Amino acid sequence: MFTVGYGFATTPLLYMIKRADTVNELKKIEQALVRYPVPFFQYLRDESHPDGVRIQLADRLISSNPALHSSAYTCSASTWYDIYLEYGLFRVLSVHHELWHAWEDRILSEDPSAFAAWNNLNPEGFTYLNDYYADYSQYNPDYFIQGYSTVYEAEDRALLVEAFFDHPYEMLKEPSGILSKYLYLNEIVSSLTNYRYDMRTGNLKEE
Repeated sequence: MFTVGYGFATTPLLYMIKRADTVNELKKIEQALVRYPVPFFQYLRDESHPDGVRIQLADRLISSNPALHSSAYTCSASTWYDIYLEYGLFRVLSVHHELWHAWEDRILSEDPSAFAAWNNLNPEGFTYLNDYYADYSQYNPDYFIQGYSTVYEAEDRALLVEAFFDHPYEMLKEPSGILSKYLYLNEIVSSLTNYRYDMRTGNLKEE
């Protein structure tokens, strides 16, 4: 049994119920979740997060920096991995992106060195910006899905996961640098968790 709760964050309950687009927003979430085997959500439960992951719809996500706005956000709170999605702005791929962040946190809680070799897959001399406010418009498309991939290595991996769910049957056509990262990520998660991104089905698969 897995738990996905629909919280309200900045949205009062009655307001949420009256919104005509609520059903469409929930369908977007469902469209993402059906690509995961149910036991995967059980795996996301650990000692620090015994309740697992929950998804909360928010009327608006407010950043401490007005210039930086995100339509989706993941954090570790109390007994949950909380994923917040903003009404009307989040994408189906946003759900995959944020689920990866929760999953990566779960992996690293057990093995902090799980992705120790990641930087070896980047261009020689490259270092992540480690700053969400930095200019990431310049990037090497042979190694990175988009400029945002160069901000933090966790975002690099999350965008690779997005790419898989966006075009799973074409991942082998990605530039060699990106493909190497995707294959490495898949091997790590498979060896540690018995799940794998399956290019044949386009879903996360239990091995």
